[in-house]
Amino acid sequence: MENTRNLAILMDFENLAIGIENSDAEGRRIVEVRDLIEFFAQHYGKILVKKAYADWANPTIKKYIHELARCGVEMKQIARMGNNKNNAESYLIIDAIELLHEKPFIDTIVLVTGDAAFLPLISHIRATGRTVIGIGPQGTIANVLVHNSDGYLAIGQDEIYDIHMERTDRSRFIRVLRNIIGTDAIPLATLQKRFEETNPEFNAEDFGVETLEDFLEDLPNQFHLDYSSSDSPIVTCCYTPRPSHGNYSSIYSKAFSKSNMEDTISSRPLEEYLKDTRMFINDGPTREDVLMNIFNFLASPEVQENPPTLDDVHDKVTLGLSVTDQDWRGTVYSLSSGSCIHDFDSNSPLPKNRHHIALNRNISTLEDFVLKYYTSLFHKAFGERDDITVDNMLNLMHPEAAKQYEELFQKVLYELQNSQK
Repeated sequence: MENTRNLAILMDFENLAIGIENSDAEGRRIVEVRDLIEFFAQHYGKILVKKAYADWANPTIKKYIHELARCGVEMKQIARMGNNKNNAESYLIIDAIELLHEKPFIDTIVLVTGDAAFLPLISHIRATGRTVIGIGPQGTIANVLVHNSDGYLAIGQDEIYDIHMERTDRSRFIRVLRNIIGTDAIPLATLQKRFEETNPEFNAEDFGVETLEDFLEDLPNQFHLDYSSSDSPIVTCCYTPRPSHGNYSSIYSKAFSKSNMEDTISSRPLEEYLKDTRMFINDGPTREDVLMNIFNFLASPEVQENPPTLDDVHDKVTLGLSVTDQDWRGTVYSLSSGSCIHDFDSNSPLPKNRHHIALNRNISTLEDFVLKYYTSLFHKAFGERDDITVDNMLNLMHPEAAKQYEELFQKVLYELQNSQK
């Protein structure tokens, strides 16, 4: 991005400081205020407003006062309330809205936070035509903010990196590679030639590896390399064909005989087991796009007044995305069993695709929607297997962006554990 923008930086400073300091087991890491401000000045543009919101009497925050003053940051005192929580987000939101009206020359708002409470503010700012860039400590950023902002940065241990870039670029290349390979086995040399012809901009070093082969090896749940050949390694996509089902209601679970049930549950790889018991969209970025599209479509006021059929929803939310009929029906089943959507015609003899649906009333945010979906997706496996861990869910659902989705699947595991109590 050319650094020609006029920026306002608004910091939920307690959220920032606690997130940074808690990421260091030895407690030695601190917020590098000057580095953060200089980063935006160098890469984005001219910083016209700098404000930080916190209870500056808090010992964890107090030590930053002098550094913030030296950097020209205006510090807004937010008194701690009786529930031991300050109201920084409320004051920040008020100031942000005032900026939009009083300083029309500011075209970019930088929100320094990972708190999902700022989602309505992000939507409001973007509706005025401004750009919203978010930044927060790695591992503390709500996924709903990433999905709905113009850009989101994470403060890692050694660098600031673009979550959007990491997710979008890698997933785009993964899709291209999977399309080239298809259901066949292809020599690595042939794959590399075809891939480079259509994607000359690909640079493996951008993803921390040296070659395309390393890139593929770094995604073991997406690609398999067979080195038994003396020539070029043979590459295949990690994909287990699913059984064909004619009946809509019968595709959600596979009947196992009593004699092989125990062996199937205990010994089959989690990926195979889950695909046979809960159909889902295999490609992580595509899955997230579909879930976000469903939520946004059903949450719109006009749709809430006139509930659509499943066919209507399908046509709207999968346009331009590669989603099979079975994967779509599996997605709908997990959303239904997870109480994400309400079926108005559940007792109707009409075909399922002609039923009218709506968001369940207890779903208020995209984050809740996605959390309940994944909790539903893994519910059966969690009750029958002992390998449902955060790492295993990440490796299966989002090997291309594990850091970004770690917090989500920690919450999924927590919900699954609570459901068994």
